[in-house]
Amino acid sequence: MTQQQLGNPEILAQIAHISNKIKYAADVTELHFMACNSTKAVVSFHQAFFWQKNYYNKPKIQASSGTSNLDANSPMLMFMQHLIAAQIKHQEKPE
Repeated sequence: MTQQQLGNPEILAQIAHISNKIKYAADVTELHFMACNSTKAVVSFHQAFFWQKNYYNKPKIQASSGTSNLDANSPMLMFMQHLIAAQIKHQEKPE
């Protein structure tokens, strides 16, 4: 987000609206869904994913924009989890 966008009253109003919605999320699943779908009003993207590291310290996608249910075996989710894992491994390598 640019400095110009941050000073835009419409963008600030959208951020405040999203913040209020997040406060009243019924559960963590709804929070993940909102993180992927509500932010589209502020940040331009084609598709968003919300992920966390699981018990085994591997990335696990929790939500995806445009859908309420995830299929853990879908090629797109498997690819994204692999891509995130590779990025984490690359960042953790000492230079």
